[in-house]
Parts: sequence; structure tokens; C-alpha cells
Amino acid sequence: MKQMANIVKKVIFKVPVTLKSPLRIGCGYDDGITDLLVLKAADGRPLVPATSLAGVLRQQVRELYDERLADFCFGQIDDSKKAKPEIGQSRVYVDDLILDIDGEGYLHRDGVAIDDYTGIGIDGAKFDYEAVDRGASGVVQLEITLRAADVEEAQAFDASVFRHTDAVDFWDDFNKTLADIFYTGIHVGSLTAKGFGLLASDNKDVPFYTFDFSKPGEFYKWLDYLDAGQQEDYQLPVSQIPYQAESVQYPEDTLVMDMQFGLKSSLLVRDYNAGGQSDSSVISIQMKNHDDFVIPGTTIKGVIRHRAQRLLRKIFSDSERRQDFINHLMGYANESKGVGQQSHLMVHEAYIPSSQVRLHKQTRNRIDRLTGGTIEGALFSEAPIWRNKDFLAPVHFKWSVKKCQDREAGLLFLVMRDLWMGNVPIGGGAAIGRGVLQGQRCHLRFKQWDIVLEGDGEHALSIQGMQKGQEATPQQCMDFLEQCVAEIGR
Repeated sequence: MKQMANIVKKVIFKVPVTLKSPLRIGCGYDDGITDLLVLKAADGRPLVPATSLAGVLRQQVRELYDERLADFCFGQIDDSKKAKPEIGQSRVYVDDLILDIDGEGYLHRDGVAIDDYTGIGIDGAKFDYEAVDRGASGVVQLEITLRAADVEEAQAFDASVFRHTDAVDFWDDFNKTLADIFYTGIHVGSLTAKGFGLLASDNKDVPFYTFDFSKPGEFYKWLDYLDAGQQEDYQLPVSQIPYQAESVQYPEDTLVMDMQFGLKSSLLVRDYNAGGQSDSSVISIQMKNHDDFVIPGTTIKGVIRHRAQRLLRKIFSDSERRQDFINHLMGYANESKGVGQQSHLMVHEAYIPSSQVRLHKQTRNRIDRLTGGTIEGALFSEAPIWRNKDFLAPVHFKWSVKKCQDREAGLLFLVMRDLWMGNVPIGGGAAIGRGVLQGQRCHLRFKQWDIVLEGDGEHALSIQGMQKGQEATPQQCMDFLEQCVAEIGR
């Protein structure tokens, strides 16, 4: 008689990952200087707890499959429900991830809360934090334990839930989906909706191996793994049928906007932690990360929120409806009541190669607002980045919203339109013409539509689109976008 509790398979993932954006995962205390420090292991290296990794992977599986299958793979976590013995514990075991830092390894950034109505900083709401710099690397290790009962139960699953047509069974499909997730990237830590904490594999050959104990020789391979698997130079056995990971395709109700703008003049997102400047007269300099200048996700998210609030004030006279709309899209936190909601809108940081722009000092005088004359001794200098003479410096933005409503897509399209037309500056010095962008390209994917807009931000505009895989006319594309915009006020 077959023993249903017998372990019949072990699946091991050893995935080298690289940090593609800064990681903020706090340890819960400060050092008297920085408000929030990074969680570190005993040897001082950054640590991503297994609980964080498991939680993120579970959420990804829930979105790609459903809640039932997420419970089946990772165990039940909803304490409000009665226990379901048939679900059992998690089949997936995750190790802590310790990162090897690149160069200095850490960065410090400032933040400030902005009043939605006035657009200025809120008193007492300035803070700073430590983050792990992009470029850090490590190895994510997972172990999946499959018992005879797990394999038998999975055989009853309808193949319609599989994401890979060549999958032998659900567990084969699940392993391939995990590989796809690691190749696409996962966001861990805090500020993930602002682009922080992106960990991804650089290689489509995501290393994993299934030890099938029903096959000859697999048990001895497993013993070899137990003996040497934790050594850095250990290589998993080569699968007979290797798998090439692919980018995850999310449901149709996910809005994705890939945009390219050109910097028309200058840009200054101040880096208050840029010490060691040779010119002491420069009081602020454009933020930089490695060899690229950066527009942080916090800045991009703040610009979107502020412009969305302004647009909604023209549509809704009821401030409560307006606030509910913003809260649903961009999240909120009410510390006094202890309630909140995570943002549905995710943005990515924008990196501008230093070869595409010029860092140039600009000296100015402070002006007396009463007399209109200069203030004595108030000469100061700033160092923004400037566009090159012959072309506009490219600035790339990427926004995404999962389970996006038509009206939310319409609102973000209007925000993009205002950025495209140069009506929404980014960074400091907006009153003197800084931070103005010019639209060049927008690739929008939502529901069954795939629309590309191209132009120079002023006059020429071309529109191409596909609906359900069939070519659509420019007018049909515009009709769809206008329908989304019309839903905002309903």
C-alpha cells in the first residue's frame, strides 16, 4: 500500500539574483542620525528575511493562479477561517537572503511629506533613511517538499489553470512559474510601490532541479546535495529537459505604461547627502546613483499624486469622493486609527545616463520680494543637469496598476498627457523652468488593448494599436482611451 505521507520529490532552487533598485528593509531602530537603518546579518551584510521572500512569492502565486492554489502551495495563513486539515503546512521552504554589497553598498536618502493642496512640505514631516544600493547580489534558496498525497491531489487539477502548455503536471507548472517570477523580478522590503527592492535573475536559465526519488540514482544525488549543497561552488544536477524562463504575463486587468520623455531644459532633484563637493558654494546638486542621475520613485509618485488631485478637483466637487478615488489608487495610511491600504500604483525609478546630460553649476541671487532688488550676501549656486545641445536627454518612466479600473486608467492617461505636454514639471525649481519634459513615446497595455503613441510632445502624434491581437485604427484607440477618461466622473 502506498504511504501518502512519504516524500516522493524534492525541488531545489538556487537562484543568483541582483538588486536592480535600492532596497529599504528596516531593522526598526535608528542610530541617532539616520531615522531608519537597514536590517543586517551578524557579519554586517544586508539581510532579507525568509518571511519577506515567502510572503512576496505567495502573493505572486495568488495573483497568477488563485487563492486556493496559493494555500495549497504555501499553506493557509488566514486565521479568520477555520482550520483546513487538508491544506496542511507550506510545501515551500525559503531561506534568508544575505546580500553581498557592491562598492560602498549603502545610500542615504531624504523624504518629506507634501501637502496635496498647497504642494509644499508639511512641518515636522521630514525624515531620512538608509537603503541598500542597487548592484548588491545574493542567492535565493528554496526547497519544495512533495509527498505522495501532494502529487496525487495535484493530478486532479484542471489543466486550464496551468500557465505552461508543456507542463507535465501542476507541480511542473508551478516550478516553471517560480522560475518566471525570479526572471521577471520580485519587489521586497518597503517602498515597493515606489520601485524599491527589485530583485531579479539576470539569466533565463534559472537554476532549479527536481529530485524524483522514484527514479534510479536520484536518492544518491540528494545525498550529495545534503553533503555539499550549502557550499558556494556547489552546482545543481543538470535537468534532462532544461527550462528557459520567460517574463511573467499578468492578467488583462493590469495596466502597464512604458513612457519615454525628453528633458527640455534642466532638472534638479536635490541630493542633500552629496558630501565632498569640491565647490563649497554649491548648496544643492542633482541626485546621482553610480554613473547615472536618478529621479527617485518617491518623486515620481508624488508628482502623479499631486497632479491627479488637481485633475480630480475639477471633476468632483465632493472632497470625500475625490479622496476615496485617490486612496483606492495610491493607498493611504491613517496612523491615528491604525488603518491603511497599500498603493495599487507601482512606479519605477528613472535613471538618466551621465553621458546623455551635462552637470553644470548655475549661480543665482536671492530677490527681495518687497523691493524687487537683490539681497546682499545672498548669492548661491546649484548644480542641476542640463540637456545636451543636439538632443533631448531621454527620461524613461514605467507605471503599472494591478486590477486596474477603467477610471483609474483614464486618470493616469490624463496625468501622462500633462507630462507629455510639459505642463507638469518634476523636481525643484519649477518656477524657473526646471523639470519640464516633452513626450516622445508611450506604450500602454490594458485589458485587450495594446496602444503606442509617438510624437514630439507638441504637434506630430502617431497612434498605433492592437485589440485582441487584431490591428485597430487610430480612432478606435482614441475612442477606447476617451471611454476610460469618461469613467472618471461616474
